[in-house]
Amino acid sequence: MTRSVLRALDRAEEGFIGLALLLTTLITFANVILRYVFSFGVSWSEELVRYLIIWVTFVGIAVAVRRGSSINMDFFARFGGTTVRRALWLMHNLIGLVFAAGLLYWGSEIFRSSLDSVRISPALGIKMAWVYLIFPLGGLLITLRYLGVLCSTLPKLIKGEPLPIEENQQ
Repeated sequence: MTRSVLRALDRAEEGFIGLALLLTTLITFANVILRYVFSFGVSWSEELVRYLIIWVTFVGIAVAVRRGSSINMDFFARFGGTTVRRALWLMHNLIGLVFAAGLLYWGSEIFRSSLDSVRISPALGIKMAWVYLIFPLGGLLITLRYLGVLCSTLPKLIKGEPLPIEENQQ
């Protein structure tokens, strides 16, 4: 992918997260005011907020992978040398890639099967397929991000140059 496409994807991911978090805050705040001031709540608000948070989580994982701030276990890396750190970094990213590819594959299956289903969300009244779309979409975004990290960092690993995690620890 070209740099401009990746930059557009970066902006789209972060823009979606920002907008979705703003919406969840506003919807929740408005519903609290409606419930406690006017004794009237909007039935669909909690469901929409729940779905938005799920979508933010999956898109946020892709952003975290891109930034190199995904959750990892660094206990062993702290006590091991450079070779151990590099092996753990590679293992972490390969396991993440396999997980993301699995999410993409099985998420696509869930989405496809839910398209034929008559299941609708209770409060919003939308097909659950549109809620489940985040599984293959999130899997695709996360897979692309892990591939990007691996493709940009593997040459450094092969040449023996410091990895981003090693630069942060020095």
